[in-house]
Amino acid sequence: MSDFEYDLVVIGSGPAGQRAAIQGVKLRKRVAIIERKSQVGLTRRSFGRCREVSGSVNSIRRCPMAVVKRFEDLIAWQEARKLSSAINSMTRSGSLERDYALRDQLRRAALSVMTNIAEGFDCESRTEFARFLVIARRSAVEVQSLLYSALDDGHISHDTFQTHYEHTGRTRYLINRLRYSMTTTKTPSDTSRHLKTPVSTNP
Repeated sequence: MSDFEYDLVVIGSGPAGQRAAIQGVKLRKRVAIIERKSQVGLTRRSFGRCREVSGSVNSIRRCPMAVVKRFEDLIAWQEARKLSSAINSMTRSGSLERDYALRDQLRRAALSVMTNIAEGFDCESRTEFARFLVIARRSAVEVQSLLYSALDDGHISHDTFQTHYEHTGRTRYLINRLRYSMTTTKTPSDTSRHLKTPVSTNP
């Protein structure tokens, strides 16, 4: 799957999902279809309508729609996995490794980000999925707050803090975009702040 964000995420490729996806293509939106079945339910007629909208295409691969069949296909989950790995690596060295409470809380919070995205993907409704994404985003905020504790206690350097804080911010941004793409085609007004690095480490 291409590494870009989607304007609209459609859950299910049944008749209603087909109509929503095709309408999104007509509006020149980047559309992703989440479908857990082995066969995507887009009919030949739907492909034809997609061709009419997007130009000459012969398959779903060339149509401006992406089919998400597994949680591993979600870019937000992929980034959350990298974040969890990075946090684990950071906590395996130096004095932070011996601060068991802070170390374990950081690891749990980072792990919670990726697991909640995966759990949400398996939900039966869009509302439930969105709820799990909110939990994942809050876990990312927890990671950022705990990074301040690690910095204040002298466990990590300012450069390490900045690197992981920004990484967590990117992950929050992708989660937020995924959540909003399931509920609206508008870009959330507050996503830009998720990418900002703190000007000072003394908030």
